[in-house]
Amino acid sequence: MEKIWVTAAANSASPVRICPSERTAESVPVVLIVPGVGVPAAYYELYARGLAAAGIHAAIAELRGQGESRDPGGSYGYHTIASSDLPAAVAAVSNRFPRSPVFLLGHSVGGQLATLCAARGEARLRGLVLIASGTNYHRSYPRWFVPGLLMTANSPVLGATKLARTTVLGAFGRHSPTFRADWSRLVYSGRFTCADADVDYEEAVAAMRLPVLAICVREDRLAPRAAVEHLVAKMSAATVTRWQEPIAGHNGWIRDFRASVERIGEWIAETAGTPGEFDVLSPHSPRKDDR
Repeated sequence: MEKIWVTAAANSASPVRICPSERTAESVPVVLIVPGVGVPAAYYELYARGLAAAGIHAAIAELRGQGESRDPGGSYGYHTIASSDLPAAVAAVSNRFPRSPVFLLGHSVGGQLATLCAARGEARLRGLVLIASGTNYHRSYPRWFVPGLLMTANSPVLGATKLARTTVLGAFGRHSPTFRADWSRLVYSGRFTCADADVDYEEAVAAMRLPVLAICVREDRLAPRAAVEHLVAKMSAATVTRWQEPIAGHNGWIRDFRASVERIGEWIAETAGTPGEFDVLSPHSPRKDDR
């Protein structure tokens, strides 16, 4: 798997992992995966290979403050990642595959960040996929889950408490206090109120016209259907397709990838382009060249 290092705001550097498909057509699409909080990019490599086997180029961004990222310190939040880090990753992918349409795939909090990036009008994007991704708004969760969620959001060091480590999101350790505060405001208010933002992200998401595939996962305590719907409801101008992932658990689809890879391939071909334009293969089928 290739690595391309990209530099963004405040000299933060992160690798973008590249997993090319063997398809040679110039119009083969590329899916750029945006990880969840606390999940290193390397964890998604198997999924990227599944996409590539289905005839889709795959790439994986590394979030600032996670995995192999090299952050010199300083303050950053959702806005920095949406306006600087992810556009730099999209540019790297576009340079690697200059004729390929680019789709963002955001997992969990990565879906929130991908949504904000897409809402900024990134011209190279053709669509957005959300998997196990909602708003984390506390009113979207069952009552038994809310106390732990609010305690994590209210902690001065998110993820540092025993309760956070064992029940909610003990994954914020390396992230900037600004990033954690942005997440906490979302938990309490249900709105994207991002520090240092140069746009109203609520308005931008509402005006976004990209096609969206929202995948809800069975038995997902971190992104229940109500939380997913709360995020999707913000996208009033977008064309949203919903799909239920048959594999259970917040991360289960990453290892058992066939169903979602096939659905994403169908959606890219049928919704984000004209049918057959991208010639995406099913992961269950042999390559056309091998028939």
